[in-house]
Amino acid sequence: MTNLVKEAPQLKEEFEDLIQSDHRDMIVFTGLTWEDIEHLTHVRLIIEPHITSLVDTFYEPILAQEQLRDIIDQYSSTERLKQTFSEYILDMFQGKVGQDYVNRRIRIGQIHHQIGLNERWYLAAYNHLQTEMLTILLREMETAEAVKTYHAFKRLCSIDMQLAITTYIESYSTSLLHFNEARKAQNLKLSDTAESLKTQSDLMKEKVSTQKQETERMTTSLQQLLKDSLAMSSEMKLTQDETTMSIKRLNEMVAEVEESKNQLGHLQESSINIGKITQTIWEISKKTKVLSLNASIESSRAGEYGRGFAVVAREVGNLAADTQSALESIRAQIADTQTHVSNVNEDITALSERALAMNTLTAAMNERLNETSKRVALNYEAIEQFSMFVSDYQHHFEELLQEFNSLTTLSNELTDLQLTEQL
Repeated sequence: MTNLVKEAPQLKEEFEDLIQSDHRDMIVFTGLTWEDIEHLTHVRLIIEPHITSLVDTFYEPILAQEQLRDIIDQYSSTERLKQTFSEYILDMFQGKVGQDYVNRRIRIGQIHHQIGLNERWYLAAYNHLQTEMLTILLREMETAEAVKTYHAFKRLCSIDMQLAITTYIESYSTSLLHFNEARKAQNLKLSDTAESLKTQSDLMKEKVSTQKQETERMTTSLQQLLKDSLAMSSEMKLTQDETTMSIKRLNEMVAEVEESKNQLGHLQESSINIGKITQTIWEISKKTKVLSLNASIESSRAGEYGRGFAVVAREVGNLAADTQSALESIRAQIADTQTHVSNVNEDITALSERALAMNTLTAAMNERLNETSKRVALNYEAIEQFSMFVSDYQHHFEELLQEFNSLTTLSNELTDLQLTEQL
């Protein structure tokens, strides 16, 4: 106490210097005086035994919150904070309320802010601290003296709380300033990105649009090719049907030619048989003629008696001569007929061979047409599938163009938003 009396003029001077500083309005507003500070130094010995109770009262509502307790354990410890706050309370009864006192209070506020203790809990804890202080003072002093001491303590607490809140506000202001600077930098970067995005989007949009036009032309060509392939397939099917019909007719003609050839063979065989019969008749006629000649000779020898027989022999001779003449004519006609039949048979054989060759050629052509028709059908299916693929590809291009349009719109909106925020 003696030291405090000796230091009183210097401590008072420090307090008066504080009043003349930037903190003047705060001190005047709370009504704190040198008499309040001096009065608090006189009750220090009464307060010291109750420091632990006061500190526990301050941290009790804070430690009751699990989230706040975890924050304290993460950055410090409960014991360390309580030790620091014990010194903090005793400091209020030292009489040293100058710039150093303010700096220490600001430092305490910064520590609580850094560990994440919200100012709401900080102020609530001060309220509990003041209530506990009033209880102790009323128990240890006369009522009037206790009330006087309590008001002095409360005014100094108000100074401490304002300093702490100022720390929070300055921290928030600094954070807000950093946030604004970061936001400006982000906006600038966003603007550059949006502009670059718009440029790239326009380039890609132009390329996609060109590709889309090429795809549309390809689609048109494929559709025409598909149409031509379908027409070709139909024509080949018709040609194949006609070829099949021709093969059928050739087969029928070959069958008819074979039938005619068989009939000509029978005719030639009949002609040969007729020739044999004619030859027999001709030999009989020849012999009859010889007999007629012999009969004429014998009738001449017979004289008058052989005249009638001579007439008969003459007529028989004439008949034999006529028969030979007719047989010669028949033999000539049969020979001519056999020649014609042989020629016709050769022609029919040649025709049959040509028909068979044509039939073989037509069958081979029909087979090739069938294979070609199958390939055309496969090509048609492949072209149709490729056409569908190109159509889907074109549809994807249209969707991609819409996405690029949306991207351009978004880029413009980002640019407009950045300009608006600058304004």
